[in-house]
Amino acid sequence: MKSSDGIELAQALIDWLEGRIKRGSPRELQARRLLAHLLRYQDPLVMTLRWSLADAVDPEGQGPVQLSINRKRGRQRKANPLHVAIFIRRERRPREKFDSIVERAMAKFNLSRGTVTDAWKQCRQRVERMAEVVEAHRARI
Repeated sequence: MKSSDGIELAQALIDWLEGRIKRGSPRELQARRLLAHLLRYQDPLVMTLRWSLADAVDPEGQGPVQLSINRKRGRQRKANPLHVAIFIRRERRPREKFDSIVERAMAKFNLSRGTVTDAWKQCRQRVERMAEVVEAHRARI
């Protein structure tokens, strides 16, 4: 990235934080990506950026932009099949029917029976190997 590109991005960020960029525009997306990058990797965070963000989230903030958290519409993120399989492996008890474990997984992850059993089929070998490694490690301790 050239220094002029960096200056242009910084100006886009300032303009976005001051409410001067059209919502959904390519420039707004650039500014938001830059802000995300700075929040993740800039240490320490520049004081002017810190104050602008504080004003944006503070209900009595003085800046022209107010940030709020909005839930995305539609179906929420699905459960990770590996997490479902790990749950099933941890819940297994001697002489317990597999169906009762599936029922508990369905309730915990709010999934259908087919989705839970598919997750188990997909990740069973991986989870079993992980369990063997853990058990071998415990045996050495």
